[in-house]
Amino acid sequence: MGILRALIFNVFLHLWTVTMAILSLPTWLFSPVIVFRSAQVWAWGVMKLAEIFLGVGAEVRGREYLRERRVVFASKHQSSWETVKLSTLINQPSIVIKQELAQMPVYGYYFRRAGMIPIDRNKGISAIRGLIKMSKRRLGEGRSIMIYPEGTRTAIGEKPHYFPGIAALYSELDVPVVPIALNSALYWRRGSFTKIPGRIIIEALPPIPPGLDRKAFLAELEDRIETATARLVEEGRADLRGRGYDPG
Repeated sequence: MGILRALIFNVFLHLWTVTMAILSLPTWLFSPVIVFRSAQVWAWGVMKLAEIFLGVGAEVRGREYLRERRVVFASKHQSSWETVKLSTLINQPSIVIKQELAQMPVYGYYFRRAGMIPIDRNKGISAIRGLIKMSKRRLGEGRSIMIYPEGTRTAIGEKPHYFPGIAALYSELDVPVVPIALNSALYWRRGSFTKIPGRIIIEALPPIPPGLDRKAFLAELEDRIETATARLVEEGRADLRGRGYDPG
């Protein structure tokens, strides 16, 4: 049954993606704000499809912090699910993405036109300089920055590694950083075709104000995100056990 539900979801996902890609073509003539609005419509549709066909919904905590403007949002990264969901919750974020995504045919152009910030981590310090420069530009446009400090998905129980890009942004942009915790990997498992029905919890935490030194900031950010994530993971595991699923 889970395989059939996942198959139906993927069929409708591809149909929805192609439809929105075609309907969004005229937005290329307008501002990045309009382009991103069309991407938010696509993301909203994907989340609806996930609810209908997979039974995967969301509980959002700390919504008041997600309404902040001209801040840096720093999120835990466990699955592809949050990369879609968060774009529906935050108003016009400029998302830091891997350079490879910006180079994809068609989709890469959408990313660039929507004002995303591509970064090539292989370029070291020059990549960080570019990240800071583009982030300052986006903040000047009234947008916020969205970044996954770990750079890639981290499995539950795996030791996290926070890259220096987030500390550089904190130091150079002089704006608050809003940490975000979640437990998506329990339901939307990496590499698994099927998904586990349930409510993924996303929790935005109180902003970290500017002014800390880099080392203190990184320690504070990691502690807040990892502590809250561990709590949400245990909450999710209890939910899964109560419904007869193996929480892993």
